Amino acid sequence: MLFESDEERLVAEQALLNYRELKRLMKSAPHGQGMAVMETAVRDKGFEQMRRTLGLLIGAHDEAQKKGSYEQQFGSWGSGDGEFSWFYAMAAAPNGNIYIADCGNNRVEEFTKEGVYVTQFGSYGSGNGQLNSPDGLAVDANGNVWVTDTNNDRVEEFGPSGAYMGSFGSYGTGNGQFQYACGIAIDNSGNFWVTDYGGNRVEEFNSNGNYEFQFGGWGTGNGQFFHPGGIAIDRAGNIWVEDDANERVEEFSGAGAYLSQFAVSGGPYGIAFDANGNIWVSEYYNDCVLEFSPNGAYLGQFGSYGAGPGLFNQGPAGILIE
Repeated sequence: MLFESDEERLVAEQALLNYRELKRLMKSAPHGQGMAVMETAVRDKGFEQMRRTLGLLIGAHDEAQKKGSYEQQFGSWGSGDGEFSWFYAMAAAPNGNIYIADCGNNRVEEFTKEGVYVTQFGSYGSGNGQLNSPDGLAVDANGNVWVTDTNNDRVEEFGPSGAYMGSFGSYGTGNGQFQYACGIAIDNSGNFWVTDYGGNRVEEFNSNGNYEFQFGGWGTGNGQFFHPGGIAIDRAGNIWVEDDANERVEEFSGAGAYLSQFAVSGGPYGIAFDANGNIWVSEYYNDCVLEFSPNGAYLGQFGSYGAGPGLFNQGPAGILIE
């Protein structure tokens, strides 16, 4: 990231710190009060202005290359059926329905692809089938739903009807442990790849939830991470990880070998692939979604800050391509 003065750099660095503090406040809020706590913090401490300032300083893209046309929307703020209090992840069921991790309400909601509410599962807590700030979602070949239960440092499995089926992981720095389990992806062999946000690594588990392997480590070099979040696997089996604080997306082989990277200066979060193998990344701070070629070349974008149709307010997070 380039800045014209030390003052601009300090403003941007403070904005990034403020965003992380907002996320921490939301995650630690009492059940169903995440958004209210965040709005109070923004009002009292001016975090929102800092976030907008960061958006002005970074990620200048060619507006003429914008892609994506608005089609529809569903949901609103709240804790009722079909409402949300801050969500980060989406995943598709075999029947085309959509699961959404409603982080602030500590649950997963299911909708038809037209946005009609179907059902929900999960509640606040640390018991079996309960959740504390779920951040990631994946659906396996059997239609089971795997949820990263971030603040409980584990991954939970639910059946297609929402019945609790099992879990793996615990808090710590050892093999198979997490310091905030964040993103999750399932490869063609049924193995799970989970980003350890605080541990700055990616861990692999087999289809039974047993630890297999890991790669990464804290740092700014190739193959290192500073708070990895979103994760996705392409058709070739390569693993793509958004490296949040290093403002980039990194590519690894299925064996965890570093392959490539490209910059995403506005806070990368969600990652998805289209039928052509192009990579779509939600850019949290700049309120847009970016498109990249398989080799990481920028192709276009859509979205901007606002509350109207086709606009994003407080940043896009999860992304899902039909």
